[in-house]
Amino acid sequence: MTLAAMSFTASAQEIYVPTAKGDIAPLTRAVVTGNKTGGKTLLAAYGAKLTTSLLLDGSYSGTILPRTSTAFYIFNPKNIPVQAWKIVPLKAKKKNRELPYMKTGAYTGSKTNIDDVPIMTRKITDEIYELRPAGDLKNGEYAVVLIENGVPALVYDFRVETNLPPYPQVSDDVVLAEFNPGTAPASSVASTNASSSNTPIIRWYFDSDPRGARIFWRVISNAPQQVKNTNESYMTTTPLEETRALNIPGLTYENSADVVIEIKVTKRGYEDQIKRYNVRQALDQQEISGFFELVEK
Repeated sequence: MTLAAMSFTASAQEIYVPTAKGDIAPLTRAVVTGNKTGGKTLLAAYGAKLTTSLLLDGSYSGTILPRTSTAFYIFNPKNIPVQAWKIVPLKAKKKNRELPYMKTGAYTGSKTNIDDVPIMTRKITDEIYELRPAGDLKNGEYAVVLIENGVPALVYDFRVETNLPPYPQVSDDVVLAEFNPGTAPASSVASTNASSSNTPIIRWYFDSDPRGARIFWRVISNAPQQVKNTNESYMTTTPLEETRALNIPGLTYENSADVVIEIKVTKRGYEDQIKRYNVRQALDQQEISGFFELVEK
């Protein structure tokens, strides 16, 4: 089956990615040149499996992302489960890249087989989501893929270079403005009404022993009618020291005492650790910081 035989419609550019300027830009679709079946047909008759791959034009992608800024903002219609989007490593060749997606065997038939990486999703609106890898990606070629009926229906390619510095954090207002040009996002209006001052800038500092633990954060609100709870979002690995905006829609200094930021650090072989920080105190101190002494499982 070829990509041309599949259909998908969307009312907006499907995927945006962060840029070094702190905004987002469209991610270009990969050029699919055909399919390739690897393996020996004769052996397949005796139980060996054949691998079918999409062929993507070019040996590398023109879109380069830092390891810590591989976030994807996706337009996803309500009739398509967001779990249908995958992040998949590509096999780079001299003239193209390969995306293996199917195994075929004499006894098993053809089955979808995609070696995707674990991802985290965050809902921004009913049809806009943020996708992030659950862990750091290595140097190399990747694709964001929409799977329909067991095969890749849409493919967007990118390259990760771990030596690049991280891009600035992107606010939801920026994302909504790109997907809905010419309109004022509801969250932006709410933020404007809730606070007459600019978004506060605070220092974030976290470290652990041993280092290399993954850092996640989320908002826990005792005033959900003003400030909503959020799902976990991946930040980076320890150590982290940077100055960034505390961009929480609906947050004001008056309601900040009812809002908590939860920081969780995880590392394979060690117990997860969680610390919580009152936002009023963080605003007064202009800092959220902590050290995590990890305990082996």
